[in-house]
Amino acid sequence: MAIRTYSAADLVQLPRYTVTGAIALGTSLQSTHAAVRAELSPAANAAAERLFAALATMREAYAARISKTSVSPETLRDLDTALDACWAGLSGYVNAIARVPLEGDDKPKRDAAYRIMNLVFADGLKFTQLPFKSQWAESETRITLLERPEHADDIALLGATFLVRQTKDMHQRYGDAQGLTKEGVEEDGGVDLRAQLDAFNGRLREYVVKVSALEDESIPATSALVTRALAPLAGWESSAGGATGAGDAVDPGAAPAPVVTPTARAVSTGGNAAVAPVEAAPGMPGHDPLGR
Repeated sequence: MAIRTYSAADLVQLPRYTVTGAIALGTSLQSTHAAVRAELSPAANAAAERLFAALATMREAYAARISKTSVSPETLRDLDTALDACWAGLSGYVNAIARVPLEGDDKPKRDAAYRIMNLVFADGLKFTQLPFKSQWAESETRITLLERPEHADDIALLGATFLVRQTKDMHQRYGDAQGLTKEGVEEDGGVDLRAQLDAFNGRLREYVVKVSALEDESIPATSALVTRALAPLAGWESSAGGATGAGDAVDPGAAPAPVVTPTARAVSTGGNAAVAPVEAAPGMPGHDPLGR
């Protein structure tokens, strides 16, 4: 049986960020390092050089990806927002009909609205908050369901044909922009950004270990030095909880794990995170796709 070994770097937990967030964080650390370089140990400076080399490689890979994709990140975000609006509009329209206590000849409209809500909005609009590619996949599933012949009459009865058509058109453009539904565009520009981000994170953990090793509790100046050198990381940690990120990598708005150094010294002093209410899952008591 193999015995698993741990290094000091394994104890360092980093905040969550996108590739663009990692580039921003790395650039800030690079600027800070220039100001404290003379006070750091040779080992810490060597770790810094390896970190910044990984940063440069990741920055070049990201630039290569952007140059090979069909649209700019800004355009993709605009399309994401537009598709979100289409789904929200369709949901709101159908939901409004489902809520009205229709009777008599109009009751079939309410029944049709219930069927459509349960068909594609059983979980509400949570899928519109997923990363780009995951959201496209969820959207594609719902488009496929709406295109089934057995649902055509319900959509027509509700007068929602024009909304479904607009949603399908925007969904197509969203997929084309990501190279998912349009030939000639290679996914992610053929650049493995995950590998670049993992390499950067490995070097960042190493740098945190080397810098933290300089701290001697009996010498206050060493604590101040460590704080200065790692200030961008601590600042990112404490501010990330209130941020809202967009992109197709890790959500920077997610609650980050605390940064723990080998000396058990808290690099970050983040505040208390707000606790969101728990929503009932589909099929569980309390769940209602109409949000009542």
